[in-house]
Amino acid sequence: MTTPTKFSSADLLVLQRQVLEWRDAQSGRPRLPAEIWDAAAALAQQHRPSSVARTLGLSYPKLRQWMSRARSEPPSAPARFVELKWVPPSGPSSDPVGWAELRDASGRVLRLPVGNDSQVLLALADSFWRQGR
Repeated sequence: MTTPTKFSSADLLVLQRQVLEWRDAQSGRPRLPAEIWDAAAALAQQHRPSSVARTLGLSYPKLRQWMSRARSEPPSAPARFVELKWVPPSGPSSDPVGWAELRDASGRVLRLPVGNDSQVLLALADSFWRQGR
């Protein structure tokens, strides 16, 4: 099994050579992998985006989109802590529903109905924490 290529985000000429090698190894004209766009966007922060796009043969508007995406996204790192809330059902009802809410560092939320059984919540938390091992 070959390891994926680490595309240079520090040297424009190295990245240019890597992109040319990648394109030569492909048949047809497939989409560039996200790793190339990420490296190009990082270099465009240091150099003029138009120069990076021209040197690498990339679409200038698409490079600008990748640059803005890189600025708006938080760095992808595994969550160190995830808030887990349990809201027990309130009031008498024929269909009692409690909710477990999982929220990660980027603000994404997963809300699950767990009824009024706290064992479901414990099983959910146990399953979640075991996945990280």
